[in-house]
Amino acid sequence: PTAARKLAIDLGFENVRYVHTPNGGAPEKLVGKPAPEFTLERLDGQPLELSLFLKDRPALITFWGVACEPCRIEAPHLTTLHEKHAAKFAIVAVDAYDESREVVSRYADQTQLTHPIVLNGGKVAEKFYYVGAYPTTFWLDRQGVVQDYEIGFDSADLLERRIANMIADD
Repeated sequence: PTAARKLAIDLGFENVRYVHTPNGGAPEKLVGKPAPEFTLERLDGQPLELSLFLKDRPALITFWGVACEPCRIEAPHLTTLHEKHAAKFAIVAVDAYDESREVVSRYADQTQLTHPIVLNGGKVAEKFYYVGAYPTTFWLDRQGVVQDYEIGFDSADLLERRIANMIADD
């Protein structure tokens, strides 16, 4: 974690909100609003419609790409958390680099990723989620409203703690 985030956690804050608009992104525009709907193709070719996938579960949507080093560090942790919490918490990774199915599938196979991954999310990331840096992760409540977002990847422990808190709140 960054020094500021670590300090905030040490002081007992669960959420730290700040405005961060790298490369013209503005994900803060979505906080407090319903997550924009999308339907994108999964690695297996089947469609994933966000609202149906969420099934009234709190969720994490991350915009990522195989070519993104912090995204590759985060991805195995998402699989671990998906396998642990899938019944109560939804996780979906949107490949916003618009990489080919072959590239994403090869990476997912090599690293044994099992969490849901959808393809060709570049337009969704840019036009509807205002993403300007990767990974960008959105946290949704069970009604599909964006509660917070994070840019970058800090640690698996922070992801786990946040998911546990969201599940406990329900």
